[in-house]
Amino acid sequence: MGDVTTIFILETLELYRWTNDFIFLKDMYPHVVEECTYDIPYLSQYPTTTFNSFMHLAALHACMELTSIMNDTMTYNKCYESYFFAVKQINRLLWYHDSIDTGYFLAYTGGQGEKSIFTDALYGQVLAFTYGLGPLYSISIMKKHLESEVRLADTPYGLRMLTGREPLTNPQDNSIWMDASQVWSVLNLWFNIDLDSALIQSEKGLNH
Repeated sequence: MGDVTTIFILETLELYRWTNDFIFLKDMYPHVVEECTYDIPYLSQYPTTTFNSFMHLAALHACMELTSIMNDTMTYNKCYESYFFAVKQINRLLWYHDSIDTGYFLAYTGGQGEKSIFTDALYGQVLAFTYGLGPLYSISIMKKHLESEVRLADTPYGLRMLTGREPLTNPQDNSIWMDASQVWSVLNLWFNIDLDSALIQSEKGLNH
């Protein structure tokens, strides 16, 4: 699971930063390398999602930090190459311009050709900021995505979970995902949007 693998790598980095316990890091490091370098045969046959892609970027960024600490140039280079290849693939497969001025990351590839938007898609970027890794992707593009979340998925109660896969009468896709509203607000704060504007979605989620 993308969440678990990514959090393991991030927490290893964070615990080392807090404790400076190199023995702990040496014990964990082989597992970090395994998780950063594993491969799945015929990966291209599976759909790609924005959520997993940003979690992947966060994991690779943390792994590069750890490989630098361990002076592991070989693994660093693998992660570095994989990171920038992943960014190119996100550009190619997931970024969608729905007009000249607007766009967003697709929730997933495949399906029936629908252009869905998932409002928790950039959670990996929240983790990257939380663990001091900085932006994973172009800030201007991520801001466009957040603007599109409001444009396409806003409700009086927070952000709709998934928009574009099914008609809005579908109760599953039409549900409100509380975490998405918090992710939206957190990222807008990091992107230096004014406080009142950034907290609009968070307040909706918390108040309903």
